[in-house]
Amino acid sequence: MKKLLQSKWKIESIYEHSEYPIHTYSNTVYDPLKERWMILIEAVDPTISKELGLNLEVDRILLYENTSM
Repeated sequence: MKKLLQSKWKIESIYEHSEYPIHTYSNTVYDPLKERWMILIEAVDPTISKELGLNLEVDRILLYENTSM
């Protein structure tokens, strides 16, 4: 299988925790109509969360897009 891209993840949002920016899942989807890659991330929001745990954290769904490919 050929790799499309391999790169270190850089935190781009205040809604990503520096120690665990991707919490549970991520997904990458290509949109041929707009010629862009979209990356969906579930991230722990450090601005509201108290710590990791079922009733102590707030998760955010973030959407990143890349149109320069």
